[in-house]
Amino acid sequence: MNSLNKVQKKILIAGIVIILVCCLFPPWARTYKAESTYSERSAGYALIISPPQPPGIFGSFGIKLDISRLLLQLFIVSIATGTGVLISKDKQN
Repeated sequence: MNSLNKVQKKILIAGIVIILVCCLFPPWARTYKAESTYSERSAGYALIISPPQPPGIFGSFGIKLDISRLLLQLFIVSIATGTGVLISKDKQN
C-alpha cells in the first residue's frame, strides 16, 4: 500500500478536524408535542455539553439532537475528504 503524500495528508487532517468540529457542535432541533400535534424546527448549533434551552416553560417543548442532519454532514465531509485524497493521489508536495 502506498503512503500518502503531503497534500493527501493535509486533506485527511482537514477532514478529520472538520468531523471533530461537527461532532463537538452538532445541530439541534426544537420540538413541540401536544395531544395530536408534533413539530420540529432547527435550533441551530451548540456545544454538545451545552445544548440550547427549550423555548417554553411547559413540558410540551423540548430540544433534541438532530441526528439525521448530523449524519448527513458527516457523510458529506467524509465523501469530500475521500474524494480529495483520491484526486490528489498523483500530485507531489
